[in-house]
Amino acid sequence: MYLFIVNPNAGNGEGRRGWNKISKKLQRLGIPYEHVYTTSAEQAHTFLQAKLSGEVPWRAVGVIGGDGTIHSLLPAMRHSGVPLAVFSAGSGNDTARGFGIPRRVGGALKVLLSGRSTAADLISIDGDSTLTALAVGFDAQVASNVNNSRYKKICNAIGLGRLAYIIGIFHTLLTYRPGPLTLECDGTTYRFESAWLTAINNVSSYGGGMTICPDAKPDDGILGINIKICVHKTKKPLIAWKNSVFWAV
Repeated sequence: MYLFIVNPNAGNGEGRRGWNKISKKLQRLGIPYEHVYTTSAEQAHTFLQAKLSGEVPWRAVGVIGGDGTIHSLLPAMRHSGVPLAVFSAGSGNDTARGFGIPRRVGGALKVLLSGRSTAADLISIDGDSTLTALAVGFDAQVASNVNNSRYKKICNAIGLGRLAYIIGIFHTLLTYRPGPLTLECDGTTYRFESAWLTAINNVSSYGGGMTICPDAKPDDGILGINIKICVHKTKKPLIAWKNSVFWAV
């Protein structure tokens, strides 16, 4: 039995459209499944936690939604032993991209039904987990601006979800100012007076496919980090570290 969690509003309705295609294929193949629609991260987490604590031996949990929906399920999935299958239906879809999962639902469904799975690292902070990236500074503000914008819905409606992040970059450049940053790694503390951003990645890209840590891999036990600082003499961003090593939690 397969369990599917569907965010119908993801990608301006792409979640619902994707699930319609998936459910029809499952019915044609005679594959038993259960599904639920969810419209919030809290609702998705609560439902999944209850299902995984039951007696049904789930073969896999499929999530049809964006990266936000996927990440809301990680605390319940982390120690369950049940594989997670990703069907991308959001704006960025960096989780599916990072793991090489097909964008089209037919291809992603084949991955699920094949039964093949792989172990993956998680980035953990204050009890929360993510499969892709943790951002501080400019890139985090871009994500916040995009998620609260009208242009994200417009871009999703015309099938150009990644464009929202490009617009978000220019939007954020109008108001963002770099600030102080303190970073501790392997017992050593680094301080920067003026940092633009810090990206800690489990996959090579974020923000809809922007390659920030090209050598990062989701299953090698380490994380990539990229820090951009502002040099006062030139006021231009400078890469201070690229693909340094952090142990995954």
